[in-house]
Amino acid sequence: MNLHQSTVGLAFCLFLMTPWATPADAQEAQLGPVVTRPRPQDVSRAEQERADELLRKGNDAFLKENNFTKAVKLYRQSLEIWDHPGTHYNLLLALLNLDRPVEAYAHVLQALRAGKAPLGEEKYAHALLHKEALESRLARVEIICETPDAVVTIGNERIHLKEGRYAALMLPGPAALVATKTGYVLRKKDLTLLPGQPNRIRFRLYTEEELISYKPRWAKWKSWAVVGAGAAVAAGGGLLYLKTRDDYRAFDLRVSDCAQGTVDRGCRAAGLAPQRSRAELMHKVSFGAMAAGSAALVTGAVLVLLNRSVPYSIDPDKYEQEQGVSVMPLLGAGTTGVTATFQF
Repeated sequence: MNLHQSTVGLAFCLFLMTPWATPADAQEAQLGPVVTRPRPQDVSRAEQERADELLRKGNDAFLKENNFTKAVKLYRQSLEIWDHPGTHYNLLLALLNLDRPVEAYAHVLQALRAGKAPLGEEKYAHALLHKEALESRLARVEIICETPDAVVTIGNERIHLKEGRYAALMLPGPAALVATKTGYVLRKKDLTLLPGQPNRIRFRLYTEEELISYKPRWAKWKSWAVVGAGAAVAAGGGLLYLKTRDDYRAFDLRVSDCAQGTVDRGCRAAGLAPQRSRAELMHKVSFGAMAAGSAALVTGAVLVLLNRSVPYSIDPDKYEQEQGVSVMPLLGAGTTGVTATFQF
């Protein structure tokens, strides 16, 4: 019986209550009749024996030496020759001991891909527990970039978008997302990824031209308010002038009527002097109002001309943060809940 045909005997059993593997938690299972996956046709017997040897050395490094880094290296070398779920399972355990859960999750999926046969029921069940524990520990991240061919990094690691989308499990906590593209302004966003739940980040890049907008120096209504006030004062002065003109004519007519029939053509009727004084005062007020209104009207017109739109730079982060963080339903096969969506 070769080593891969007894993978269950060489892989590790874990206690159900612990999510991570340690040497104290590991023990070799008893060998027994197990239905295993046959050696694939593209793996020769010599390659199989070499893969088995590397797997055995990896197991020794794990169990006897507690050298998990060495075990990871040997398991990877074995997988390069023979991609077997049992080796992925052992690599998963070594990576967990090195506290590398993101890599471990990729290998637990590979360990489970062929079902129970390559692992046996016990280790298959343990692998499912590890998968569940990892999914609750890690952050489920979905990144949506609306700008084609953008270069996106998160946590100093470049991610590869497929049709503008990327989905993976990542370490929770703070993370910096940076996106660049030739001809576009660099975008950077500090995120806090939440464990055990979806984190959706949607964004786009902008050219420098798109980040230029125009606005007046001050609210346009202020300039037009000065124009309107000046026009109103000037119009009021004009109406007062017309009224004063009518008062002067009435005064002249009264004096003319009073003077008729007198020898010296004079008039000493009571009330004429106050009427004249009032008309003279209103005459001065009307001219003052027309002068002040005209000055305000000209000032307002100048303010309208000065208040032409000027360019300014848009802060895309500030603008899009005004959109807020939306909570959206998350529905899918076997999944219900909410997802936090960050848009910037």
